[in-house]
Amino acid sequence: MDDNVYMNLEELHGAAGGWSSEDSPASSRSTKGTSNQNTTRTSHSQRSQLGRREKLKVIQGSEVNQAVEVPLSSSFEPEEGEHGRCQKSCVLCASLLCFLLLATVTALSVRYHRDVHQLSTDLTNQTAEKHLLLLRYLGLRQERDELHATYRTVMKEAVKCPYGWTQFGCSCYLLETFRNSWDSSRSKCQRRGGDLVIVTSMEEMVFLNKLGAHLRFWIGLSKTSTNFFWMWTNGQTLRTAYWRPRQPTFSSGTQQCAAFNSFSPVGAFGPVQSWTAEFCSQSLQGVCKKKASPQTQ
Repeated sequence: MDDNVYMNLEELHGAAGGWSSEDSPASSRSTKGTSNQNTTRTSHSQRSQLGRREKLKVIQGSEVNQAVEVPLSSSFEPEEGEHGRCQKSCVLCASLLCFLLLATVTALSVRYHRDVHQLSTDLTNQTAEKHLLLLRYLGLRQERDELHATYRTVMKEAVKCPYGWTQFGCSCYLLETFRNSWDSSRSKCQRRGGDLVIVTSMEEMVFLNKLGAHLRFWIGLSKTSTNFFWMWTNGQTLRTAYWRPRQPTFSSGTQQCAAFNSFSPVGAFGPVQSWTAEFCSQSLQGVCKKKASPQTQ
């Protein structure tokens, strides 16, 4: 509406300006004056058009600003406030998570150092206890050896063996002179009141090795054709064995009697590898064993 009014006013102003210029007495008097007036009117018309365009731009700009200012002031300001509150919430949550993480790491570190210290203390105590137990074990073993030596001395004085027999502990041993089969050697031992030797300890193995130095002789260990286990002459099953490597062999069912082989502590087979499985009909010396009789006053 303002544009129409402005345009009408401009038209009226232009018409009035044209009439006054055409009917002016100065224009009819000289040609040169008329030319100057036309030039002046043309420049005035151009200036009026430029002014009208600028006013239109100003009016349009004011209307656009009026149309846009209200929505901006009413709609965007709340959005900016909500965005700020969201940022504050995120920062607060991140701060809480960092605090919880720091507290957890601190607690775990304290607990780790405490557990390491406790384990180190326990290890030190157990090491000291182990050392004390080792010293006690060595002391008890020494006492045991001393008691064994005393016992042997006392028993040697308290018991005696027949002539030709050798005493070891509470038992008497006899190495036969002649060679016989396993069954014949056992029969002779039984007639003397004993039986083929039954080995019960490593100390007895060392004693027998000295008794039959560089010899091989029968011991009271055999396996019958119906029994797959090696057994002593007293009926007990073999528990502790001192077989040589790759012994006993099962290539022949007739190899069912055990023989003692003299050994050297520094030999190839070692001090605890002595026995071999032999043919029971083979002729070897035998060692008899029986209990020593009490010493009479």
